[in-house]
Amino acid sequence: MSFTHRIVDGYDLIDLHDSLDLYTVPELKDFCWSLLKKPETKRIMLVMEDLGYIDSSGLGMLTNLHFECKQQGIQLKLASLSPESAKIFSLTKMDLTFDINQ
Repeated sequence: MSFTHRIVDGYDLIDLHDSLDLYTVPELKDFCWSLLKKPETKRIMLVMEDLGYIDSSGLGMLTNLHFECKQQGIQLKLASLSPESAKIFSLTKMDLTFDINQ
């Protein structure tokens, strides 16, 4: 599994591990969409300190999650970006779109 889930202070925290790519996106996407269906889900935080690689399918999934959360009034934050993740978000200017806590 490329992620783990826990609940802390009202946040659904999803710790991402290793990579977010064509092979790992489907499982994470299914899990996130199941969270969005729960009425008790109000805040989601993706913790990215252990994420070493993101490809275009990972960026696409995160973008779709961002817009779906926005439509549903669910707060989405990214936290503790690894240096690799921070570089990708900076290069693609996605750091201007997402709420990122370092």
